[in-house]
Amino acid sequence: MYFCGSFDSPGSFRTFVGQGTKGSDIKEYAASKVLQATSRLGAVFTFENRTVTSRVGVSFISEDQACNNVNSQIREGTSLATLTANTRDAWNREILSKVTTTETDTTSLQLLYTSLYHMNLLPTNKTGENPVWSSPEPYYDDTFTLWDLVSLIPEETHFRAGN
Repeated sequence: MYFCGSFDSPGSFRTFVGQGTKGSDIKEYAASKVLQATSRLGAVFTFENRTVTSRVGVSFISEDQACNNVNSQIREGTSLATLTANTRDAWNREILSKVTTTETDTTSLQLLYTSLYHMNLLPTNKTGENPVWSSPEPYYDDTFTLWDLVSLIPEETHFRAGN
């Protein structure tokens, strides 16, 4: 896994390699910019300011691809408030506005909209991000299915999907 990030505040970092995949034992703690390990690894950042804004991209392919991902998805200078508003607007416009319901029970509505949210997170579009092969074909995957969520919605909850 590769990542690329930027911060709006000066700071420093140290990297670490852990013992195994669990626990808090540290095998190595250094200032190396590149780490490779089959065990747990990470970085600790320290900043001069108490409030820091970051942009981070990830990729299965390369550091360059991680940088391309973050730069194409979150433009430099985009505020958290703008990003939050744009994301909320996209979810309301593209997903949540397509459902109507006569349900008034707050708990049932929360369950419905939470289920819709989670159903639309997967599968994830990872086109161009498969480290095993290169193909111009779309590539989607997920780590589990949501078939069992239907059983969580009470029978008396009625809703209808629209266009």
